[in-house]
Amino acid sequence: NEIDVDSYSYYRFNAKAIRIENVTGYVMEENDITASDYSDCVLVVDTEDATITNNSFECQGQYDFVAERCTRILISRNEISRGDGISVEECSDASVDANMLRGEYYSGYPGIHATNSVDVVISGNAIIKGGSIGLADTRDSWVHDNYVADAEYFDYSGSFRGMVASGCYNLTISRNVLVNSTAAGLDV
Repeated sequence: NEIDVDSYSYYRFNAKAIRIENVTGYVMEENDITASDYSDCVLVVDTEDATITNNSFECQGQYDFVAERCTRILISRNEISRGDGISVEECSDASVDANMLRGEYYSGYPGIHATNSVDVVISGNAIIKGGSIGLADTRDSWVHDNYVADAEYFDYSGSFRGMVASGCYNLTISRNVLVNSTAAGLDV
């Protein structure tokens, strides 16, 4: 499928190009999704047993893909080239695996972020000229075998970090490659 949503109206500020809510057993695969002027491109909320694989996201809003309050979600082998990447919020048993995020445009710094979640695995992803891998208030999780190069995420201190973890409990970070950050490659 090819989905192209284009709206430059200020009325669309908190709109989503695609919103999936309260579904069990959802599969989204092999879609090309482009959108501009949306706050989050794809939102999956209150959903169980979801699989998001082999999609291409080119969005200009905030996050390209947001999983919020999901249980057992797999986000794997997707390509993201604009926006802010992948966000996992208040989820349990989430896997973000083998995605390619590349900041090819001036619009956004795609990265991977998990907040207020439990049992999250972030593995085998590549982030090139994009954002960072960031975790906040997340527990019982594992971040491994990721590649982050030329992190361009700008924080308030004027520094670029490859990976940031804050307020986490029982977090394992192993075998990641973090190169070309202007500040700490890993900030815990």
